[in-house]
Amino acid sequence: MYKNDIEERLINIENEQQRSLIDQQRIYTLEHLNRQLKNDLNASKLINESLKRRLNCTCQINNKNEYLRSYLSTQKSWPFPYCPPWIPAKLSSIHEEKPLKISSPSSVSM
Repeated sequence: MYKNDIEERLINIENEQQRSLIDQQRIYTLEHLNRQLKNDLNASKLINESLKRRLNCTCQINNKNEYLRSYLSTQKSWPFPYCPPWIPAKLSSIHEEKPLKISSPSSVSM
Protein backbone atom coordinates (compact mmCIF):
# COMPACT_ATOMS: atom_id res chain seq x y z
CA MET A 1 0.00 0.00 0.00
CA TYR A 2 2.77 2.36 0.91
CA LYS A 3 4.55 1.64 -2.39
CA ASN A 4 1.39 2.39 -4.35
CA ASP A 5 1.01 5.75 -2.58
CA ILE A 6 4.57 6.70 -3.46
CA GLU A 7 4.11 5.68 -7.10
CA GLU A 8 0.86 7.63 -7.28
CA ARG A 9 2.53 10.69 -5.80
CA LEU A 10 5.40 10.38 -8.28
CA ILE A 11 2.92 10.13 -11.15
CA ASN A 12 1.08 13.20 -9.81
CA ILE A 13 4.36 15.10 -9.51
CA GLU A 14 5.35 14.17 -13.09
CA ASN A 15 1.93 15.21 -14.35
CA GLU A 16 2.20 18.48 -12.46
CA GLN A 17 5.67 19.09 -13.93
CA GLN A 18 4.33 18.43 -17.44
CA ARG A 19 1.42 20.82 -16.85
CA SER A 20 3.85 23.39 -15.51
CA LEU A 21 6.08 23.00 -18.57
CA ILE A 22 3.06 23.35 -20.87
CA ASP A 23 1.96 26.45 -18.94
CA GLN A 24 5.46 27.93 -19.27
CA GLN A 25 5.39 27.30 -23.02
CA ARG A 26 1.97 28.95 -23.26
CA ILE A 27 3.19 31.94 -21.26
CA TYR A 28 6.24 32.27 -23.51
CA THR A 29 4.04 32.05 -26.61
CA LEU A 30 1.62 34.64 -25.24
CA GLU A 31 4.49 36.98 -24.32
CA HIS A 32 5.93 36.57 -27.82
CA LEU A 33 2.55 37.30 -29.40
CA ASN A 34 2.14 40.30 -27.10
CA ARG A 35 5.50 41.69 -28.22
CA GLN A 36 4.56 41.17 -31.87
CA LEU A 37 1.23 42.93 -31.36
CA LYS A 38 2.96 45.86 -29.65
CA ASN A 39 5.42 46.11 -32.56
CA ASP A 40 2.56 45.94 -35.05
CA LEU A 41 0.68 48.61 -33.10
CA ASN A 42 3.72 50.88 -33.10
CA ALA A 43 4.22 50.31 -36.81
CA SER A 44 0.54 51.06 -37.43
CA LYS A 45 0.85 54.29 -35.44
CA LEU A 46 3.86 55.34 -37.50
CA ILE A 47 2.08 54.51 -40.75
CA ASN A 48 -1.01 56.37 -39.55
CA GLU A 49 1.05 59.47 -38.71
CA SER A 50 2.79 59.30 -42.08
CA LEU A 51 -0.55 59.03 -43.88
CA LYS A 52 -1.92 61.97 -41.88
CA ARG A 53 1.09 64.09 -42.90
CA ARG A 54 0.66 63.08 -46.55
CA LEU A 55 -3.04 63.88 -46.41
CA ASN A 56 -2.29 67.23 -44.81
CA CYS A 57 0.28 67.98 -47.54
CA THR A 58 -2.18 66.94 -50.24
CA CYS A 59 -4.87 69.18 -48.73
CA GLN A 60 -2.44 72.09 -48.58
CA ILE A 61 -1.39 71.52 -52.20
CA ASN A 62 -5.02 71.29 -53.29
CA ASN A 63 -5.81 74.52 -51.43
CA LYS A 64 -2.85 76.28 -53.06
CA ASN A 65 -3.82 74.94 -56.49
CA GLU A 66 -7.40 76.09 -56.00
CA TYR A 67 -6.20 79.53 -54.90
CA LEU A 68 -3.87 79.74 -57.90
CA ARG A 69 -6.65 78.64 -60.28
CA SER A 70 -9.06 81.22 -58.92
CA TYR A 71 -6.38 83.91 -59.00
CA LEU A 72 -5.34 83.08 -62.55
CA SER A 73 -8.92 83.01 -63.76
CA THR A 74 -9.13 86.73 -62.89
CA GLN A 75 -5.88 87.57 -64.72
CA LYS A 76 -5.58 88.33 -68.41
CA SER A 77 -1.99 87.13 -68.68
CA TRP A 78 0.47 85.01 -66.74
CA PRO A 79 1.59 87.18 -63.79
CA PHE A 80 5.02 85.65 -63.32
CA PRO A 81 8.25 86.23 -65.28
CA TYR A 82 8.84 82.50 -65.82
CA CYS A 83 6.74 79.55 -66.87
CA PRO A 84 6.03 76.91 -64.20
CA PRO A 85 7.22 73.34 -64.79
CA TRP A 86 3.72 71.95 -65.28
CA ILE A 87 3.15 74.05 -68.45
CA PRO A 88 4.13 72.10 -71.61
CA ALA A 89 7.39 73.02 -73.31
CA LYS A 90 5.64 74.50 -76.39
CA LEU A 91 3.86 77.01 -74.23
CA SER A 92 6.82 77.68 -71.99
CA SER A 93 8.94 78.89 -74.90
CA ILE A 94 6.63 81.89 -75.11
CA HIS A 95 7.38 82.90 -71.53
CA GLU A 96 11.03 81.90 -71.21
CA GLU A 97 13.31 84.21 -69.31
CA LYS A 98 16.05 85.91 -71.25
CA PRO A 99 19.45 84.74 -69.98
CA LEU A 100 21.60 87.41 -68.40
CA LYS A 101 24.54 88.47 -70.50
CA ILE A 102 27.68 88.51 -68.41
CA SER A 103 30.54 90.44 -69.86
CA SER A 104 34.01 89.01 -69.56
CA PRO A 105 36.49 90.80 -67.24
CA SER A 106 38.67 91.84 -70.20
CA SER A 107 35.84 93.83 -71.77
CA VAL A 108 35.03 95.71 -68.58
CA SER A 109 36.61 99.15 -68.68
CA MET A 110 37.66 101.04 -65.65
